[in-house]
Amino acid sequence: MKRPLLLALAVAIIVVIAVVAIIHRPPATTTTTTTTTPVISSACPSPTVVVRTASQLGTALAHAHPGDVVDLVDSTYEGGFTLKTSGTAAQPIVVCGSFHAILEGGGIDHGYVVHLVHASYIHLVGFSVRHAQKGIVLDDSSHDTLENLDVSHVGDEAIHLRHGSSFNVVAHCHISSTGELHPYFGEGIYVGSAFHNWVNGTPDRSDGNTLEGNVISDTTAEAVDVKEGTVGGLIEGGVMNGARESGVVSVINLKGNDWVVRDVRVLAGPRYAISTHVIVSGDGENNVVTLNVVATIGSGPDIWFAQPTTTKNTVSCSNRHPDGSAATSNVTCSSP
Repeated sequence: MKRPLLLALAVAIIVVIAVVAIIHRPPATTTTTTTTTPVISSACPSPTVVVRTASQLGTALAHAHPGDVVDLVDSTYEGGFTLKTSGTAAQPIVVCGSFHAILEGGGIDHGYVVHLVHASYIHLVGFSVRHAQKGIVLDDSSHDTLENLDVSHVGDEAIHLRHGSSFNVVAHCHISSTGELHPYFGEGIYVGSAFHNWVNGTPDRSDGNTLEGNVISDTTAEAVDVKEGTVGGLIEGGVMNGARESGVVSVINLKGNDWVVRDVRVLAGPRYAISTHVIVSGDGENNVVTLNVVATIGSGPDIWFAQPTTTKNTVSCSNRHPDGSAATSNVTCSSP
């Protein structure tokens, strides 16, 4: 065969291979740093109980024991669901599902969809919560994990940790459309209790809770409201948008002590992005705000501390605007 003919044949083969490769190329994927929905957890263990109906779920929770793993088949589960049994550190009780497993409360004017009462070492993973006055409420329940949940369309707040619920983790949850009944009570995550709801005047010590990587939007009140009396929590990572807030002044409101707000993207602050308040003397102190990206649509500044000369709150110079410029504050920033 002549050399020119060989060359032409080789070129033709290359073209055919290229065309085939283009036709069979897998779809391109897009990577983004702003998560609109949480990632389904891969940490759910093999189930010990599989449920398909609301009745089966209620029975599984009523008879739960340490080590149980309740798997929610994709379906709609209507009603309110209460768990009053604790797991252990070595054998937590796990309730798992996908976003297509929807716990449906039946109306924004009544009830809680999920209520943990004296129930510690519980893992709630991956499912959706809809349509009740409150989404998920923890009462005197500690060392629990709420992970990759989707909570939306509730009358008041989405998630409430109260009455001594401590050392819990709320991570990578997607929270939206709160306050559909009472806009002023439409917090995304609410930690502790207001002083007028303290039992016999004793502070609600819902301490040491971690809120990590959550995406919170369309809340009518604060994305995160930390009440007076709480101590030593962490708010880290995630995106919180206050564009729909009304009747409140900030996206994150700290009224407790020794909280850290770090590496959060806090957008559309109604007046401030992050603020502290002193509701009870001795509270609203020693909080640290650092490494956040913040922006306001109100009068500002981005970060505001009540009684700044006495409360010993700290804002670092590492807080920035989305364009990279320095965030504003009513106190002098310190080195990161």
